[in-house]
Amino acid sequence: MNSGDQLAISLRSPDQPAAMNVDATVQQCDGAIVIPLGLEFTAVSQLAETRLRKFLSRAPLSQT
Repeated sequence: MNSGDQLAISLRSPDQPAAMNVDATVQQCDGAIVIPLGLEFTAVSQLAETRLRKFLSRAPLSQT
């Protein structure tokens, strides 16, 4: 994948039987901290956003 590529992604959280379909653009960062690949969600339905926020609110914070 290259920076700027557009993707159609299907996501499913563990507590949801139905998949969420979202559009995303591949992002790459240059600089002191290099992140090799990231995705920017560009089209997310209100329902998918609500489900993602609910899922992420339960995710444990990473300890670095």
